[in-house]
Amino acid sequence: YGVGIGAIIFFLGNRRFITHQWDNYAGGHFLSSDVRYNFTHNFYPGTMRVIGPWFKGSIVKLEQGLIHLTETLAGAFHSFYRLSYTPFYLLIVTVLALAWMF
Repeated sequence: YGVGIGAIIFFLGNRRFITHQWDNYAGGHFLSSDVRYNFTHNFYPGTMRVIGPWFKGSIVKLEQGLIHLTETLAGAFHSFYRLSYTPFYLLIVTVLALAWMF
């Protein structure tokens, strides 16, 4: 019954309003023919005007620092798990187990 009532409401109440492509807005800004219809285009112009210089300087440096830290840690973990160090790790585990037992 629910699907039938829903279909009746849909077909009887389906009123369309045709609007022109440029009679619309995105992100609170009205669109015109020189702006592409994309919600990501210039979405926060006021905010970026205020924080833009700071964002481009400090945030980019912070991002580069995080990338470098991540690459360094990834290289360290990669070398930690190489198979050529397996006897060394086995020796460390054995020594720690013996130290824990005594």
